[in-house]
Amino acid sequence: MLALICACPVFACINTFKSTIQHYKEQGDSAAMAGAIAELQKAYDAKPTLENSNDLAVGLLLTGKLDDAIRLLEETEKKFPGSARVAANLGTALELKGNDEEALKWIREGVTRDASEHQGSEWLHARILSSKLALK
Repeated sequence: MLALICACPVFACINTFKSTIQHYKEQGDSAAMAGAIAELQKAYDAKPTLENSNDLAVGLLLTGKLDDAIRLLEETEKKFPGSARVAANLGTALELKGNDEEALKWIREGVTRDASEHQGSEWLHARILSSKLALK
């Protein structure tokens, strides 16, 4: 079961506020994705809000720019502490980078902040990470 769950696409484990970037990723529409990321970057450059900072980080994550996504999510957490979405996204980015211990910390933090986030499924992500760590 762990192998099946781990095979799920990354966009199943991330949370945006208002961006359609996940939809574009699911559809394989790289042009629309690039356009959405450009718009998010423009909005972020004009005024880095919680929403556009998080959603830009998701865009970076979905395009494989993990270091940039992690850096932006950490910065967003410092500027706007307390968001369950930011915590969960940071955990996901760290997991994809191979830092499962730190990832688990952030996924659990997201659950603590809002257990209903991501349709109430983040507890399962925490269990999966715990199992991965136990298997190491």
